[in-house]
Amino acid sequence: MAIRRVALIGLVLAGVIGISGCGPTEDQSAPAAPPSPSSSPSAEPDDPAAELAEAAARLADDTVRVRVAVTGQMTLTGVLDPRGQAAVAKVDMGAVDDGTQAEVRQVGKDVWIKLKGPVPAMLGGNGQWMHLSAAELSATSNFNVLPGDDPAGARAMIAAMTGIKRSGPHGFTGTMDLTRTSRYSAETLKALGAKAAFVPFTATTDAQGRLTALSTDLSAIVSGAGQLTTAFSDFGVPVEVERPPAGETTELPSELKSVIDA
Repeated sequence: MAIRRVALIGLVLAGVIGISGCGPTEDQSAPAAPPSPSSSPSAEPDDPAAELAEAAARLADDTVRVRVAVTGQMTLTGVLDPRGQAAVAKVDMGAVDDGTQAEVRQVGKDVWIKLKGPVPAMLGGNGQWMHLSAAELSATSNFNVLPGDDPAGARAMIAAMTGIKRSGPHGFTGTMDLTRTSRYSAETLKALGAKAAFVPFTATTDAQGRLTALSTDLSAIVSGAGQLTTAFSDFGVPVEVERPPAGETTELPSELKSVIDA
């Protein structure tokens, strides 16, 4: 059960980070969009993939509040400042692991992670803040919330989406192919099977063309996982990150490095 729980936690975290701060994929090019039926500048654009990519890219322009929820299982809340390289994110996995919690803070090149609950204790965590450099986090780490090369995760998101269609002035639908993003290891994708290439999604943007919501149906690949919904709001929200007290901080233990990079 513990292995399944850790895998589910990773899947959930990767879902939000893939939108709010995912590293580059092996193929960073977006899928080719269908040609516009008209070359007239006044014609309505017919490139939903490009529009969705632009909407995600705009997340890098301002501070933003993010909330992620998996039906009946966990929630993640946080604020991100891509330009200032500052972030705070808290995860509550109580419904999954009897009160397991995680918090990530980042200020510039410094990252602090605190894990509390049964699963971290089982893996050797002691509840202290663990410090490491952002450069020490692998591109695929679920705790790599603000990589500098792609803070909005636009390239990764578009590269993983297929069959993107409009569903109204600010709506989009399609499927997400997890095999087209580096957020998942070969072992994880093998375990998920062929369904990993066909995860249904819906997305919405606001009047300013910014991504505001993304929902994926995790139950399509993990039985009982429910809906994963990500919402972006409060653009321009103040992001104040307090560095943990030195007396409550330790360097990341080597035995937990593999967990942090998972």
